Amino acid sequence: MLSSCCLWSAGQESSNHEKVRFVSNLQAGLLDGNANTAFQLQTINGIQYKSWMTGIGVGLDYYKVRGIPLFLDLRKNILDKKDTPFLFGDIGIHFSWVKNSPDYGWSKATYDNGLFYEFGGGYRFSLQKERGIMLSAGYSVKVVTQKNYGYGACPPIGPCPEVIFGRYDYIFRRLSIKAGFIF
Repeated sequence: MLSSCCLWSAGQESSNHEKVRFVSNLQAGLLDGNANTAFQLQTINGIQYKSWMTGIGVGLDYYKVRGIPLFLDLRKNILDKKDTPFLFGDIGIHFSWVKNSPDYGWSKATYDNGLFYEFGGGYRFSLQKERGIMLSAGYSVKVVTQKNYGYGACPPIGPCPEVIFGRYDYIFRRLSIKAGFIF
C-alpha cells in the first residue's frame, strides 16, 4: 500500500510539471554603463512548458534617455528542478518617453524609438507552489536617435523654416542586475 501511494505521488508530480501554464515575472534592478547608473522595472507575462518560457515584456528604463522597452522574452531553465539556473534573451523596441525637448525659440531636439535587446542568466529560488525569487545579470542594449532642429534664415513673410543641424545615434550598452518574483 505504501509503495503504490509513493508511486502515484511521483506520477502526479511529473504530469503537473509538464503542463502548459501561465507565468508572470516582476523584476526591478539597476542598469550600469558609461553614461550613468539608473533604475529599471520590468514585467513579463507568458507561458511555460517544461523548462521553456516565452512571454511579452514591458518596462521602465531610466538610463540616460528614459523609455519604455516592449519586448519578446525567451527563457530556458538549465536543470529540471524547482531551484535552477536559467538563461534568457529579450528583443524588442525601446519607445522614448520624452519625444521632444523644450523649444527654446531657436532650437529643439526630438528622440526616436529604437532597438532594445538583452541577454544573460540567473538563478531561480523556489518558494511555495509555483512561486519563486529570481536573481539575474545580463548585457542590455538600447538604441536612441536624437535629432536637433534649429531655424534657418527667416523669409520676410511667414514662419522660419526648421532645419536639422544634428543627428545623434546613441547605442547605450549597459550591464543589468535584477531581482524579481515569478508566480
